[in-house]
Amino acid sequence: MNPSWWTDPAVVVQAVAVLVAAVAAGAVIWQAVLTRRALADANTSLRIAKESLDVAREAQEQAMLLSVEAVKARVAVNAPSADLQARRDSLRLLAPSTTSSGYPQPWPEGKVFHISEADQPVIVRLSATLHNTGPKATRFTLWGALRKPVMKPGGDLVEMVGTEPGPFDVLLQPNEKVDGYWEVTRTVKEWIEIYDERTSGSPGPESELTAYVDDGFDNGASYWFTLLLGGTVVEPAAAGLRESWALIQPSRTDAMDIGRRPVTAKYWVSKRQELQLREGPVQVLLED
Repeated sequence: MNPSWWTDPAVVVQAVAVLVAAVAAGAVIWQAVLTRRALADANTSLRIAKESLDVAREAQEQAMLLSVEAVKARVAVNAPSADLQARRDSLRLLAPSTTSSGYPQPWPEGKVFHISEADQPVIVRLSATLHNTGPKATRFTLWGALRKPVMKPGGDLVEMVGTEPGPFDVLLQPNEKVDGYWEVTRTVKEWIEIYDERTSGSPGPESELTAYVDDGFDNGASYWFTLLLGGTVVEPAAAGLRESWALIQPSRTDAMDIGRRPVTAKYWVSKRQELQLREGPVQVLLED
């Protein structure tokens, strides 16, 4: 070999190219090492971040659970207790008054309506009582309010001649009661529709009398005590015919149903903002 080969320009260029390629390869390898380390560090950071997020979520859930339990504990202390009842034996069927008194009049026994009288109102009236059975004075708001009796002296007797609207709300002391009348008015046509629904196996619409209680806390609870009245007061006057409909005697228990919904409570994060408590049960059934 010629000792001056390294001075040959072609050889020098080739040697430089090899050196540059080696350096570039080394840089690529080092970059790969750095990238792998960065990926490993990123995965470690991501894992740590996920673990931290899980810990934070667990802490938040625990805090919310404790908050819910605290609200529920306070709600339980302030929960009202009441008994809302209606007397089935007091049920009466009435007609809107056609006299100057303006008071409903009892329908004659065995009254029969022709289908042309479908718009005639028939009133169901029964006695109802709201009883505060809790240890504290409680204000009840009445939806479908209890009506007050109107009394008229008649000789030595005092006669009830009708009712008038009762109070929208009442403040009852412990063990105090308020008595009144619950009246539901539907037309003959509407009572017939309920009869048809019940004949087909459906209970049909129900009327409600509700006593509502607010415990007074923005993040407290609201309560509903509800009576239900279902059924109908008419049936065909003759089997298979729909032109005439007879009033069902109030003493029959197969036509009208009286029941109670379970007492229901709703928890609130804020009543003013209408935010219900979303952790834990939103509606809680209390013992009746």
